[in-house]
Amino acid sequence: MNYYKMELDITIIGLIAMALCIIPLQIMYKSKRKNSLKITDALKQLANELGTELSTFDTASSFALGYTADNSHLLFNYTGKADPFQQAIPFSEISNCRLLVNRTSKKAGKETTSIIDRIMLELDMKHGGKKLNLTLFNYDNFIPMYNELQLAHKWEIEINRLID
Repeated sequence: MNYYKMELDITIIGLIAMALCIIPLQIMYKSKRKNSLKITDALKQLANELGTELSTFDTASSFALGYTADNSHLLFNYTGKADPFQQAIPFSEISNCRLLVNRTSKKAGKETTSIIDRIMLELDMKHGGKKLNLTLFNYDNFIPMYNELQLAHKWEIEINRLID
């Protein structure tokens, strides 16, 4: 009889331990998904204001980037802690897109480590020679970087393809 009671106790403790591990992960997943949907909805709203739909897009922790179904506008929504904004940029006004990665070197003992401070897409505008920087990652706002660098490479190529 004590043998079965001991098994039941161990089973209950195991279930509680599993719940303590799974619940925080589930909360983080739901929070990230909710943020992603919020950023995507803002991008869709921006496309609707232009009288079109959102075609292709990607989201990360602090931004969403996409373009309209008629390939006329680049849509950007940044929700970082500092200066959140959204913008629709006509592809006809962009002459070039470049990926900028700002790094800082930190020395720890004998080793030097390079840390990415900021990832931006720099858009050269045709009229006025101005440049527009779209910040995709800022170390001050989001310390853990996920897929921002890969998305930046992807969108640099995609934007240059669409402006040609």
